[in-house]
Amino acid sequence: MSTRNKVIDIIKGLAIISVIFQHTLSPIYLTSIYRIFHFEQAVPLFMLISGYVFTLSYNNKGITDLKNCYNLNILKGKIKRLYAPFLVIYFLEVLLSNIFLSKSVDAHFLLVNLIFGGFGPGSYYPFIMLQFLFIIPIIYVISYKHLNYSLPIFFAIGIFFEIYIYLSGMNEGLYRLLIGRYIFAIALGSYLALNQNKMNKILLYVGSIFSVVYMYASIYHDYHIFGHTYWLPEQAPAYFYTAFLFTIGINVLPKKPGFIFTTIAEFGKASWHIFLIQMLYFWAIWPGVISPSLKLQQNSIYAIIINITACIIVGYIFYTVENGIYNRRIIYNKIKMYINLQKQMVYK
Repeated sequence: MSTRNKVIDIIKGLAIISVIFQHTLSPIYLTSIYRIFHFEQAVPLFMLISGYVFTLSYNNKGITDLKNCYNLNILKGKIKRLYAPFLVIYFLEVLLSNIFLSKSVDAHFLLVNLIFGGFGPGSYYPFIMLQFLFIIPIIYVISYKHLNYSLPIFFAIGIFFEIYIYLSGMNEGLYRLLIGRYIFAIALGSYLALNQNKMNKILLYVGSIFSVVYMYASIYHDYHIFGHTYWLPEQAPAYFYTAFLFTIGINVLPKKPGFIFTTIAEFGKASWHIFLIQMLYFWAIWPGVISPSLKLQQNSIYAIIINITACIIVGYIFYTVENGIYNRRIIYNKIKMYINLQKQMVYK
């Protein structure tokens, strides 16, 4: 029986806290404290970790081909786990839109906003993760069969994706919904999982320096290598630095954490639910959709404390409740299958 990797949960916990920081502080202040090197690494880390965890899962089950990766029952289960909590938050947002913003809710409104991930900061992420479920098998199988060539392959794909965006003239609204900009981050996670958390040190260190230069030039000197300014600097050249942060975490964070890191690991386990709650929170409360008087001053210590506390506590409660319902459903289905099996044996 496999045990949960607490170090991965700690990294996810730190990442989700970074997301809340990023959505609390003003863009100008974040830029002044070099956001690209810490808080803004949260989503790239989530993508890298997703590639890492799914690769370990496939590998531990002995899966090496696309047919088994795309097992319909497993895929349906993953989609349900992803979208069940999201739909709860989404329909709550729709309800609030109707009550406080007098939005007319019809089929078109529901479908369009469902595709766009609802409302609030990070609303692109649910659709990104849906694409991830269909893309990770391809990344895994290629990485498994051609590990030494996988990083150049997916780095090139990431580069060609950005070039295509520029040449096609695609708008930023569509770009934000596409997983292409994260392909290389996912591939790095898959590579590290298959290679036992190891990467050629020259590649990792030189690549990280390259990433730092690329990110700094993109944000602080308006150097746009791909011709567009969408979501800078979350593109393939930046993710060696993300891998560097991940490997530091894997090697430095405690394998047997004390109270503080155990608590952060719990936040990591609930990171998806906390992420969804912060979407709702920053859309409904922080900008004052429900009530303008609830808006706090950006960059204040009070805003940071209140926002982190509110999002994490409510998100963790949401995780606990939804996870409990999910586990009860599994137990119920197993009991039902057992009863049906017993009936079949009796009839025979």
